[in-house]
Amino acid sequence: MFLNLFSYKTAYVVVHTLYEYFEFFYYTFLYYYQILLNIYHKYTKIQDRQFIAENVKIIKRIPIHVSIILANEEPSYNDLAKLVTWCVTSGITYISFYDHKGVLKKSQEKLQKAIEAKKCSDTYIIWYNGEHGYKNGFVGRKVYLRTFSLSDSRETIVNTAKRLCQGNVKEINLETVNKNLKDKYVFPDPELCLYCGNVFTLYGYPPWEVRLTEFIGIGTHHNINPRTFVRALYRFSKTEMRLGK
Repeated sequence: MFLNLFSYKTAYVVVHTLYEYFEFFYYTFLYYYQILLNIYHKYTKIQDRQFIAENVKIIKRIPIHVSIILANEEPSYNDLAKLVTWCVTSGITYISFYDHKGVLKKSQEKLQKAIEAKKCSDTYIIWYNGEHGYKNGFVGRKVYLRTFSLSDSRETIVNTAKRLCQGNVKEINLETVNKNLKDKYVFPDPELCLYCGNVFTLYGYPPWEVRLTEFIGIGTHHNINPRTFVRALYRFSKTEMRLGK
């Protein structure tokens, strides 16, 4: 009995040690591989999308939904369009832009034109606006995109409160409220959120959507380069999802 217990513990320690060594060498390889790709991208004329595609090949975990918080920055439509094309190239299905001031949402057509100018001809972009969507006419893989602001967050809370008051709800608790908040929302919760600015602030971003979100700062989206985007994906791939721990 004692020998069996000892052998199990020994086997566990050996396996755990081997796994740690493997993980160390794997991430060391990724680190230097990324440095080489960054140098190659910086001093050659490799296209941004090609650079990202080469990096994505070795990133083991890509988020399904990426959200970008503009903070107090004025939207740069060309740079936001670049982020969309990079997300598409990375295989990300849901993309959202949060501008608490509402400037981006009011001028969404400018962003649509900027994205179309990038010629993502292999992608079918569906613009999400509440219960309706706008399709840009391209045929291919479906990618969902939305822009929203602080007023959308407030409106969601108000509408949820109305439904709970008017509906036949026996008990109002956290689970009931959370379910009602998500009922008419087709986007999954963002796994990765890129925020602008030097200080992290939600700026009224719906808190019920970001319980398990990884937040990574990008400084500014103005003149953003693909190396910044790729670094964020690498950082995200290294994080562990811990639910309820």
